[in-house]
Amino acid sequence: MLSAFSFERVLTEFGDIVEMQGKYLAREINITEGKHKLLSARVDSFGMISSSDAALTPPPTAVRTEVGSRIARGMRNVAIDNNVMVGHIIKKPDPTYPPEAKKAHIQGKVVLVAVIGTDGKTHELRVVSAPSAWLADSSFRAVSQWEYKPYLLNGLPVAVDTTITVTFALGR
Repeated sequence: MLSAFSFERVLTEFGDIVEMQGKYLAREINITEGKHKLLSARVDSFGMISSSDAALTPPPTAVRTEVGSRIARGMRNVAIDNNVMVGHIIKKPDPTYPPEAKKAHIQGKVVLVAVIGTDGKTHELRVVSAPSAWLADSSFRAVSQWEYKPYLLNGLPVAVDTTITVTFALGR
C-alpha cells in the first residue's frame, strides 16, 4: 500500500495509485479495525467521463431543497440545539447494535452533525466521533433516514445545523 489514513482504530489503506484526468485514484482500498477487515476493494478498470454524461444529470423527479440553494447564496443555516430538534422528529429508525461490536464489548456515544433541510430530511450528515467504525456505521445508516418537521423561523422553514448523539450500551 502506498498511502494510509487512520481514524482512531480504523485504518484505511490505498494502493496501486494511478493518475486519471489529472487526479490520483487508488485501485486498491483496504479498511480494517484492529485485526478485523471491514472492507477490501479493487477497481479493475476506469473509464473516461465527461461533464455532459447523462449519469451526472439529476432525474426530472429530483427535488432541490433549500439546503443547496442557501449554500449557493452564502446564507448560513440556523444552529439549533439537539434537545429542541428531538421534538421535531417524525421518523426515527433505531440503529442496530452491530453483533461484532457487542462481541468485542464496544459501547459508547456516536456524535454526528447534520443539516436538517427545509424538507425535514437529514442532509450533510457526518460522524464527528465514535468508539468504533461499527457503531459509527450503524448510527450513520439510521440517522440518515430520520425525518423532522421543518423548523420554522418567522413562519418560514429554515435549514438547521444540529448535533445528534446516539448511545450504545451493553446490557440494555
